[in-house]
Amino acid sequence: MRKVLGLNPITATFFLIIASVIVGALFVGWQAGWFKAVARDVSLLVHADIAVSRDVEQVVITLKNTGNVKVKILEVELEADKGFNASTSLETYPEILTVKVEGKFIKLLGGLELDPGDKVSISLRVYGMAWTVGRKYLVSVEYEDELGNKLVEVESFVP
Repeated sequence: MRKVLGLNPITATFFLIIASVIVGALFVGWQAGWFKAVARDVSLLVHADIAVSRDVEQVVITLKNTGNVKVKILEVELEADKGFNASTSLETYPEILTVKVEGKFIKLLGGLELDPGDKVSISLRVYGMAWTVGRKYLVSVEYEDELGNKLVEVESFVP
């Protein structure tokens, strides 16, 4: 006769209890958010304000990295409704941004990098009317995370 070898029932029960405790701890950790620091969260908060006066319009676009990875701002596109002409002049801060005007859009190109929690305000002065008070406009921000994934955030504003 052949003897069949197997696990001792006490040893098998011990392994099942250990496996159940590990799975339970992982579930509780997931529910409690213990693993959130390990997860990649790519998020950018965009807010735009505009002050319109007789001679100058001051636009302030605030970008805040609310995720937990570094992001790079590729382009900020600001919609206007009257277009721009030779009498329109623009000033921007920070100066590292390149300003490009295409019809009814102002594009701010640059390589601003924001670490998690960082916040930057982009200030733009436009001399020459470009926005109508009370109308809704859009500002869109194209950015990428440290893995090269490109994302877009869109925010509306009303002068």
